[in-house]
Amino acid sequence: PAQQGPLLAIFSRRVGSSSSFLRHCDEDPTLLKSQPQICAIGADGEHVGKTWSDLRTTYPNQVTFAEDEPTLTDSLCEALADQNRRFVGRVDCDFQAETWELRRAADGSTSRLARADIRVILGAPGTPHFVLEFKKLDGSGNARWRYCHDGLNRFVEGKYAVGHAFGAMYAFTCVDPATEAVAMATYISDPARAKKLECIANASGTIITNPSIIDPVSASFDTNHNRPALIPTDPITILHLFLACDSAVSDEDDDAKDEDDEVV
Repeated sequence: PAQQGPLLAIFSRRVGSSSSFLRHCDEDPTLLKSQPQICAIGADGEHVGKTWSDLRTTYPNQVTFAEDEPTLTDSLCEALADQNRRFVGRVDCDFQAETWELRRAADGSTSRLARADIRVILGAPGTPHFVLEFKKLDGSGNARWRYCHDGLNRFVEGKYAVGHAFGAMYAFTCVDPATEAVAMATYISDPARAKKLECIANASGTIITNPSIIDPVSASFDTNHNRPALIPTDPITILHLFLACDSAVSDEDDDAKDEDDEVV
């Protein structure tokens, strides 16, 4: 096989790996007390990754890249929430699909701000939860733009996870996940784009934290972001995870992808 570059090799070891963070939170309550916003880290590769892999095996025609993102997310969320699966995996949390973020204005009126793709809740209602946002990536510049500015940016703007210190961006990708993880890290690191996304450099002076501080086994990398529109303006750490999605692309989809590549 072709030799991998060092960066791609690092990402390859993480993409598709499994961790036991959800179970660790259940077994070590002190972790929840010290990091309450990440109480039910839905980025757990052992549950999310294995569940997605099972879906690809059991229902291969229902979870192809030809499906739209809400369909893929709903399928994954239904499987994640399965009681038997959660019992076997010792995952003590609830998974809710397409839940609205509600806001009350000064005059008392309420509005629907945005829908979180999957919300993970540990314990009784009202306890801290963890938001998972999903996007499809096909290797094009346009898809990466949507991942950043119609996904990641929702955390930055405070449409998702107000008061939370953590969130997760997931990608369903029809290209090699490790390769796309490297490409996305490079895309986010562009100085102009990093500025728009309110990225905060880590102690090493880089935008991308690799390995992930929060989930070094299953997450490809972390990014940290200021949230100037919120009060308080506490930053948020986003975990980035990539799920392989079998391609079932038609000729029309190929033509659309060629047009997408023109968008940077």
